[in-house]
Parts: sequence; structure tokens; C-alpha cells
Amino acid sequence: MKRFCLVATGAMLVTPLFLFAPAAVAAQALTTDQEARITEVFSDLDAPESPGASVAIIRGGEIIYSRGFGSAQLEYGLPITPETVFHVASVSKQFTAMAVLLLAAEGKLDLDDDIRTHMPEVPDMGGLVTPRHLLQHTSGVRDQWQLLAMAGWRMDDVITKEHVRRLLSKQEELNFEPGTRYLYSNMGFSLAADLVERVSGMPFQDFVGERIFQPLGMGATHVHDDHRHVVPNRAYSYATHPDGGFEKRVLSFANHGATSLFTTAEDLVAWLDNFRTVEVGNPESHRAMQTRAVLTDGDTVGYGLGLSVGPFRGVPRVGHGGSDAGFRSNVSWFPKQELGIVVLSNLATGNPALRDMRITMILLEDELGAPPAPAGETASGESGEVQLSQSDLEALEGRFASPIGVVELEVREGALWATSPDTVRLTATSSTTFQAEDFPMSLTFHVGEAADSITLVQRQSGVEIMARREAVSPEFADYTGHYYSPEIETIYEIRQIEGELAVYNLKLGEIPLTSAGRADAFFTQVFPLGSMQFFRDDSGAVAGFRATRGRVLNLRFMKMDGGLPR
Repeated sequence: MKRFCLVATGAMLVTPLFLFAPAAVAAQALTTDQEARITEVFSDLDAPESPGASVAIIRGGEIIYSRGFGSAQLEYGLPITPETVFHVASVSKQFTAMAVLLLAAEGKLDLDDDIRTHMPEVPDMGGLVTPRHLLQHTSGVRDQWQLLAMAGWRMDDVITKEHVRRLLSKQEELNFEPGTRYLYSNMGFSLAADLVERVSGMPFQDFVGERIFQPLGMGATHVHDDHRHVVPNRAYSYATHPDGGFEKRVLSFANHGATSLFTTAEDLVAWLDNFRTVEVGNPESHRAMQTRAVLTDGDTVGYGLGLSVGPFRGVPRVGHGGSDAGFRSNVSWFPKQELGIVVLSNLATGNPALRDMRITMILLEDELGAPPAPAGETASGESGEVQLSQSDLEALEGRFASPIGVVELEVREGALWATSPDTVRLTATSSTTFQAEDFPMSLTFHVGEAADSITLVQRQSGVEIMARREAVSPEFADYTGHYYSPEIETIYEIRQIEGELAVYNLKLGEIPLTSAGRADAFFTQVFPLGSMQFFRDDSGAVAGFRATRGRVLNLRFMKMDGGLPR
């Protein structure tokens, strides 16, 4: 087992970092009871015939718990140990952020530069994108996985960094103006890794290896951007099979920046301890990583530079999770307690975040505040806001007629709005209930089997008013034809089949479309598509549509009047 001794040399530790680690914390061994309770957290994975997990905990510079559970490779019966190598998915992002910050500290780039200053080949997507935007997920750059899925790619395809770069080169628009919103973007971090290569003159994997992994003694860690690379002692990826047992989940990623870090639990706690020792980076870079992003309107989001930032039951915490194929990962650093927790799993349902939380409650039970209220409720028992997906919200759009008038509902900037008779933002308190902001009205949707059976109840002045969504009977012939998106180099065919409208693609197959209850709007719950808003030219003819799903907003498809492109 690795041990990390306390280091107190050099002026680097006498810094304003007390904001994050105010005092040295002596390493404190686990009690017998604590160790037993932590081990019990993984009891369901502690079997040779099951995928499992690797866990490591560090406090005050010393590893106080390190153990593996279950099997790394079911075919060969190889057990998981603290030295087992895992793909850790988006946990990779904090290392990309640190690489950019190392270059910034050397004056080789500025976090608020236009990235095209260093990479002029990046297309002008309609806004000034900076490295800070990329690392905070505020760039508006569309997500690479969602774009590829919309193009018909499978996530078990071999996806190389060259594929991602080509996809980026085709982008013509952003999801939104940089800095105005937070929306997670894997492509933003792929672009950040390419920025590191351009500015440093080194391959990304070599730069992070030389500047981060080697100084911290992370000898089992590398950027896995070649899926053919043989990795000794690696874990394979699994999911539960519907009929019982387990099945393999193939992961053939060959790209970097957003994902593809291969490492061990013990190597990752060495990295977490760097937030205490500051051996790699400087106080300013550490502070930047652990500070919430500020949007242009002054609002903050729970993300810094490559790290999620926010307390756990009142105790300051930074960290990140990861999910690719059957791999799941979570890391947490509690600066005040100098406590780091790493949980890695090779089972899709392994839920490291939940196990991390349970470990935290065991180790910090005397320091944690009260548990949060149940989801959807405040501490007073009143309903609180819940977050719904874009497609779920768009399924509720339309004109609703009642005996006293018409209510029109539409989605704006990720929220449902009543636009008639008054313009009012509606706050979701559940998947079917909404409260009007600054207006004495609530809405309850009753969702039937068909979209046109949705009704709502307005509770206003103690009176319940029923309203039914007005049926929209679109002329399907207006929409049929082929549509092309140059940004994903993909053609969709809109077909009319037995009186219904569907979208077809060779890789995706045929996906039925449902009217959204307003003009030229359709939606589907089938991944990877979401909502489709058609638009018309000056003559009134359908000219194209914009598709929205998850981390891709308003991707434009144009109708092809002249046949298929060559």
C-alpha cells in the first residue's frame, strides 16, 4: 500500500490556500467500527463472480483505507485490487483543466484568450470561446457524444480523436452565447486537450504524463487514446443482463481530454492529496479549479475548472464523477478535513457516487449538517423546483382551451412559460406540476397515452379550471422529404407511414414522431432524438428543422430539394 508523507517545505505551502485547506490535519487511522462499516458499503460487490469496485481513502497525506472488491475480469476470475487499472471517464476532465492551468501559469496562454488565437483552424461558431469557457462548461460548444449519437454512431464504436476533431471542424453554431449558460460539453474538453497540444508542442498524453503524473508518483496512470494499447492489470466493463448475470460493455474510445484516463484508486488519491501539498500547479490554479463559475448575468454554477464545486451537507467539497460503458467512477476532496475518497467500479450499476456519500457519512458523521429534504420538497415541506429535460418540457407545449380562455405554453431557455394571456415563467415542482412565478396559479398536467389527451388544471383563486390542449392536425405532406445537417454530415428522411410521421436514418432506423401540439413542432422520447421544430421559407414551404436533445440545442437540418448530396 502506498503512503504519502506530510511535506512542509518550500514557500508554496504558505499561501492563501487556507481558503481551501485551512490547517494541517493529522492522519487519523480508522477505528475498527469505521473500517467494518466502510467494508459493508461494498458487501454486494464482494464476490468473485461479480464485477466490483476499488476504493482508496486518504487523510492528512496518508492512505487510511485501500481495498478491492469483486472481479476485474469475469472471464479469467481476476480479482480487483487497489492496483487494478480502471477507465475513469469524466474524472479525466480535472487533469485536462490542470494542464491548461500549468500553461497559463507559464504565460503561454490566457484563460480569457479567444481559443482561435492559438488554433485558427477552429471554426467561427458565432461567439468568442475562451479556455475558461471550455473548462467551466459555459462555452456553448455542442457535446460530441450527443452529436455522434444523432449522426447514428454507437458508443461502442471506435471513436478516435481524429473523428472528434472532424466533428468540431464542421460546427457552424453554438448552443448559446459563451458565458451565458452552463451546459455540460465533452467536446469542450476535447478541444481543451488539443489546445494543450498546440501551445505546449507536445502530445497531450506526454504533457500530462511529464507534468502531472510523474511528479505525483502516479505510475499506473496514462491517457488511453489508442484502443489497441495493451494495459496490464486492467478491469473490463460490465452491466447486469436482463435475464440475470452480467454482460460485457465494450468501450473502444481512442480520444482524450474529456475522458479516457486509465488509472488506479491509489494513484487518484495521490492526485487528490495534491490539493493539500500543491506539488503540481500553484495556489492560484488550485483556487481557480475550486471556485464556482460566474455567468455573464452574475449567477454562479456548481462547477469550477474541471471540478464540481459545492458542499455536502454543509461541508465544503470538490470532486467529479464519470460514466462510460460499464465503468463508473467518483472522486471527492474535502479540503477542510484534508480527506480524499476514490471509488471506481466496472459495473454500470455500481453507483460510486452513492457509495462515496455513504463513506463520507461514516467518516464525517459528527461534522455534517442535517440531511437534505426529500427531492421536490423544501425543509418546510413545501414543493421545491425540480429539473426536467428539454424533451420532457417540450412535450407539454401547446395551446390549452378552457371555458374562460386559452393558455399557451412554450419552452424558453430550459423552462416552461405561459405566454398567453400573460407571460409567466412556470417552475416545475414535479414532472407534471408547475407553479407560476409571482402569479397565483399552478398547473397540473394529466398525461394520457396520446399527446392530444394532455389536460391541465389551473388553480387560481381557489377555482379549478379544466383546459384541454387543442389538437393540431398538420399536413404531413409538408414535412416529408430528406433533410441534411452539415454539422454532423447526416441525412434524415421524414416519412409518412400509415397516417403517422416518422424520421428515418440508416443507422438509427425508423423513429415515430408525435405532434407537440403547436405549429410545426414534433417530439420523440426515443434516444438520440428529442424535439424537432420545423421552419418555413418566405413562401410558407417547410425549409428545414432544428433538433434539440440534451446537450445539443437547435441543430439545423435543411430540406434537400435537389436530391442527396454527393
